[in-house]
This record gives sequence, structure tokens and C-alpha cells, in this order.
Amino acid sequence: MNIKKFFSNYSYHCVKIFVDQIAIAVFGLALAITTAKADSANDPNQIQPMTVVVSVGAVLFFLIMAGQIAFKCGVEDREKISLGRFPKNNYTGFLMGFMANIPNLVLAIMYAFFGLFEATGGIAAFANLAMKLIYGEYLGILSIPVNGTKLGMMPISFFLIALPSIVACGIAYYFAVNGIIEFKPTKDKLE
Repeated sequence: MNIKKFFSNYSYHCVKIFVDQIAIAVFGLALAITTAKADSANDPNQIQPMTVVVSVGAVLFFLIMAGQIAFKCGVEDREKISLGRFPKNNYTGFLMGFMANIPNLVLAIMYAFFGLFEATGGIAAFANLAMKLIYGEYLGILSIPVNGTKLGMMPISFFLIALPSIVACGIAYYFAVNGIIEFKPTKDKLE
């Protein structure tokens, strides 16, 4: 499948995944702020259990939403493939997830690159703040300290955060386009 066809068929869905991520980020940010106050009695260098638990829940909620969008595309494509109007590509869901994460990956590259130079620390700090706002659902996970440094301060974390949504979209699309999981209409919809 060429890039032009991919964009014409899936750009709306990629943008929808990114917009859903922003919506869940706001939800996750609110949860993280609320639970951080409850966990504030803990040592800031220790794991804050309530914040991590609600963060994991918000992330799972986002992954289900992203997977649902890719699954729906896979079901639609399966119908087109069975009619011979569309070529089958099992990797379309992974591409959708990757395209939806391009803004996130650009910010991660900015943070990693500009963080190398002391003179550009302001740009790196801006990229870090923007990523934490976009990845609000991951704030509890990013607050976990590893060797005295929180995950939210490690550039590799922001590259790895994109992987779950890419994988969720890829698996959901693959299951749908290959008919591994099928949903039958309910009796009410048949009448």
C-alpha cells in the first residue's frame, strides 16, 4: 500500500487515536494529581502506589480505545478484501498506531536531542513538559524512580511509551482483518 492511499484511508483514524490520547491524558492528569495528594505522605523518592495504580488503569483505558478504532478499521477492511476491492495488509494497524504517535515521537526526539546540550535546556524542558501533558495517563508510571531518577526524566521512557499503543492498534487490526475475533450483531440489531 502506498503512502497516499494509506493517508486517504486511515488519516482520520490516526488523528482520532491521537485526539483520544489527549482526552485520556487530561483524565489521567486529573487522576494523577488527585492521587499524588493522597500519596504525598510517602517519600517522593519511593513509588507512589495509588498514583501508579490509577495510571495503569488510565493507560489500559486508552489502549482499549485505540485498539477499538483499529479493530473497527480491520472489520471494514475485511469486508472490502472479501469483495476484492482492497489488498490485504496485516500491518496496517501497526502503521496506524505509529502515525498516531508521530507527534509524541517528535517531542521525544526533541527532548533527547536538546537535553544533550546545556545551552538548549529550555527547549528540552519544554519538550518534557509537553510530553507529560500529552502522556497524562502515564504520569503515575513516569513517577517511578529507577536508580534515583524518575522515569519521567529519562528520554528513553518517552520513546517506549509509544510502543503500547502501536502494539494495541496492530494486534486489534490483525485480529479483525483476519477474522480471529468476530462480533455477531445482537438480536435487537437484526430486527
